[in-house]
Amino acid sequence: MDEIEQCVHDIVAIATAFGGHDLAEAKRRIEILFADADNHSGGHAAVAQRLGDQLRSALGNTSSPAGKRSLNDIIAWLQRDHLGR
Repeated sequence: MDEIEQCVHDIVAIATAFGGHDLAEAKRRIEILFADADNHSGGHAAVAQRLGDQLRSALGNTSSPAGKRSLNDIIAWLQRDHLGR
């Protein structure tokens, strides 16, 4: 499992644990991934795009309504703050 896949796994766990929606914890986990990408490649745009794609895929595989809400909020934040959409 690569770093992005591990991050997606962690985010899904955060989103679905105890009714989900710990957006602050999810953001912290993503920021760790981005900091690592920044240190290795000087930027995290490609990582943000791939993360967004994988989170959208995970959203489709999540059955919990609270988990879906949480993942939607995380994806919206990622698009707004890191993908410029």
